Amino acid sequence: MTTIDFNVGTSKFTDVFREKLCISELNKGTEQTVFLGAGGYEFKLQEIEIKSEGFLCKFGNKDLTRFPARIKSLATFLAEIKAYGTYKISHHSGECSVQKSVL
Repeated sequence: MTTIDFNVGTSKFTDVFREKLCISELNKGTEQTVFLGAGGYEFKLQEIEIKSEGFLCKFGNKDLTRFPARIKSLATFLAEIKAYGTYKISHHSGECSVQKSVL
């Protein structure tokens, strides 16, 4: 697992996540999908752990600037609202899916 820093500034995707994600449903473990527009790197379904100081993710590229901006924006948003924990996240064809792992 690699620790990745959150965005320093606000991403253009932050408002979309704020508007489209229902936090109460997310906390129940309900999967939610947000359309972010065409483009963006594909990101196969995997678990990401959101912590206060960054997020943990499997990422094989040593150049962390190549990490998908849409996923980093989602992780940053979740940290901003203090929604720490483990999530299953993917991105395909402009759609970002997120589901909190609940016990």
